[in-house]
Amino acid sequence: MPSVHSEITCEATLAAKLTDTSEGIGLSALFHLQAALSLTEGVGVNQINAVAVERDRHMSGPASFELDLSTLAGFEQATDPLRNTVVFENIVAILIRNKVTSSGDLIVGGASSNPWTSPFVASGAPTTAKITLRPGGFILLTAPTVAGYALSGTNKMLRLETTSSQTDCDIIVFGRDT
Repeated sequence: MPSVHSEITCEATLAAKLTDTSEGIGLSALFHLQAALSLTEGVGVNQINAVAVERDRHMSGPASFELDLSTLAGFEQATDPLRNTVVFENIVAILIRNKVTSSGDLIVGGASSNPWTSPFVASGAPTTAKITLRPGGFILLTAPTVAGYALSGTNKMLRLETTSSQTDCDIIVFGRDT
């Protein structure tokens, strides 16, 4: 019996309290921005039917590895967390975190062949579309539409690298199996 995905939520919250006590007057302002995405089982809008997890991936720089987001080739566990084989057609959400214990930057993107370009604008130069995550930093990309972030034979490889020191990262992918 296939696994069922339930209670799936992607959330990001930014909040700040600013206080100014200059000139003997206390002024404060609160800012709060929250974005949340609740997902259910399926292949439609706000739905997924496959998950991939890469935990505690360690690199000592300079080093890199490339993950096939379609077939999970390159993942340490090339199956979902319940040991099911999956082949992603598209990605609905991906979280990449450079752990706070890292001493170096994690560079995301720019695969040498068949780079995953769906969330990037630089389709004319896909090997240069990169994001740098400092230790403790993360990115959360979501595309809850039916199309999600597309994957194909020439649009599927995600490169992760460190140029010096060491990085430890986590990756969680929510998507749709073909």
